[in-house]
Amino acid sequence: MTQTLYIMRHGDAVPMAPKDSERSLSEFGKQQVASAAKHLEGIEISRCVVSPYLRAQQTANIVIQSSNQAIEIETESKITPDDSPSGVVSLLERYMGGGDVLMVSHQPLVSAVSGLLLKGAAIEGVPFGTGTIAALEFEDFGLGLATLKWLKHTQ
Repeated sequence: MTQTLYIMRHGDAVPMAPKDSERSLSEFGKQQVASAAKHLEGIEISRCVVSPYLRAQQTANIVIQSSNQAIEIETESKITPDDSPSGVVSLLERYMGGGDVLMVSHQPLVSAVSGLLLKGAAIEGVPFGTGTIAALEFEDFGLGLATLKWLKHTQ
């Protein structure tokens, strides 16, 4: 059975906050995410795995609200900008197998994770601007086993 992992980078964020984890989406970022969410219309997502950082949480909430689906949100502390891409792949493995999954996180992590899943090398990932979504398709989940179904950038 084919399964899809949708990897999304959060929308544009304000440049300053007391902590990086507290940076919220800018007004432009909210518009980006609302526009990007249209690419997921009609797609049944079983769960959303999201970074605890505010801008990622806001991104996930906008996407889920626009989907009109009851999507389970899992906040994962190990998918922040500085986390290990290989650790994230191991973490994602436990979510795969029960329907399509959306992961909302940050650069450089999203690009590195896509590289590991597509080519087996973190440096081979796809480019992610703010609000970008990549759809990776799998027959079996693992390093180098994904196919890039599509890549959607926002304006």
